[in-house]
Amino acid sequence: MVAAGGRRTTGARIVKTQRSTHHTRAARARREFWKRFGVWIFIVFFALIVAALITVVVDASTVFLAERQLQSVADGAAASAAQRADVGAIYQGAATDTLPLSPEAVSATVDEYVGAPARQPHECHGTEQVVAAQTDGRTVTVHLRCRVPLPFVN
Repeated sequence: MVAAGGRRTTGARIVKTQRSTHHTRAARARREFWKRFGVWIFIVFFALIVAALITVVVDASTVFLAERQLQSVADGAAASAAQRADVGAIYQGAATDTLPLSPEAVSATVDEYVGAPARQPHECHGTEQVVAAQTDGRTVTVHLRCRVPLPFVN
């Protein structure tokens, strides 16, 4: 049984327990430190985690928006090029039930469409490249690529 003041009672004797003053001073200092700075340490730790999450979300959003804008430009270029018929093939009678497309006209139309300043995605900052604009005579395929500068991680 422990009595007040750190004394233990054993039978009829009362024995006073001794604690190291260094141990209690160190424990007291640790308790005081955590009372004083513990909350601030956790606040800084969680602020760093929140900042890292914000960085990832903003960078991922920037890449996603650039991809969507580039997809829109590629779709528009393909639709514009698909309307350019190969007039020579039509007059020669090579046109059957589909409109024949000329590879030269497709390439020129895609370059013209993508080169317009109003159609350049602002996330790409003018770095988009026509990787491929090809046709098989019936369909048009446009591949674009751009380098997206990230707001936080560059």
